[in-house]
Amino acid sequence: MCCHNRIDEAQSEDRPFVRKNGWSLPLNGLQILAWLLILYFGVVFYAVEGLALDPYWWPVVFSIISVVYVTNIIFHTTSTTINPADDKSTKWKATSRPVLKFNRKLHKHVIENNYCHLCEANVGESSKHCSACNKCVSVFDHHCKWLNNCVGNKNYRFFLATITSALLGCIGMIVVSIIVFVETIPFLSSPTSASVNVWWKTSHALAIVIEIFIFLKIIFLGLSILLLTQLLMFHIMLNHRKLTTYEYVKRSERKKNEKKAKREEVNIENGTFCNEPLGVDSESVANMDDPREIPDTPTAHPLPQPSGEVPKSDRYNGNGLVKNKQGRVARSLPKLPTTSHQYSNDGFLHEASNQHNVQLPHSISDANITSTES
Repeated sequence: MCCHNRIDEAQSEDRPFVRKNGWSLPLNGLQILAWLLILYFGVVFYAVEGLALDPYWWPVVFSIISVVYVTNIIFHTTSTTINPADDKSTKWKATSRPVLKFNRKLHKHVIENNYCHLCEANVGESSKHCSACNKCVSVFDHHCKWLNNCVGNKNYRFFLATITSALLGCIGMIVVSIIVFVETIPFLSSPTSASVNVWWKTSHALAIVIEIFIFLKIIFLGLSILLLTQLLMFHIMLNHRKLTTYEYVKRSERKKNEKKAKREEVNIENGTFCNEPLGVDSESVANMDDPREIPDTPTAHPLPQPSGEVPKSDRYNGNGLVKNKQGRVARSLPKLPTTSHQYSNDGFLHEASNQHNVQLPHSISDANITSTES
């Protein structure tokens, strides 16, 4: 009985529990940063910038900024709190049973034929298993680190509302911040020129500190506007194409792999050779009527430098081959001299003989090119 309990405890340590929502521990660093920025923007606006404005504008400015600010907090909290998990995969989780670790030796994919091997349940066609939350998400879009929660069918609208309200709030706040920052500059040079008497302008040193905080806020707001605008336009594009972020990323990866495969096919059709004999480059072989006619006089190559550098006209592709500007394999990396090579006074390495016994390979792996002395 004791042994059995120990085994269960050991297995439980290797089987992580499911995260319910964005408030489930551990919290993400970007999630904490997002809430700190929201708090920072609000405190500076209500306690510093708003009071420095002309009282005539207080009703309008405070009303608009407050509505957008509170709306963003509501949508942000809602997006973080909602559990976007697939309903079919959560029925058995009432007992908080930990999830098994995925074994790729048994299954190729986590979800096969709409069955999740980790959740041990049938899920929807658009559901994906999130490794961060360790659960299947209905119509999975992406895992947002700023929310510390997955974005799926249940909270996607709140996620878009969070982005939109945050962008509007940042635009409104940065306008107020710039106005207050510019109006405070004359006060720093001449404290008696202050047009509005507020608590933080009673001291010249305090005004300088507050001005620094306003300047930092302008920088953070500017960066936030750029990121939020890009993110919002990206999701508008996804909705227009009726795609999720996950589907867009997978499609981009597939297109990238297809382009890479086409480039490799073109290189093969253009006569790319590798494992060529020393002194014979691909261009000279490709221009021959019969590639088996190796020139009697091999091309001389400079001695390898101590640092292992190769001529700038060639570039090393990482797999032991050197490619020229046309993308063809010019030659393999320089090898140490053998008895069949000799050095000359001009600092170049030459073949000791012009006779070669060359067997052109039927494939790259069948390459067998040798050079013998006469």
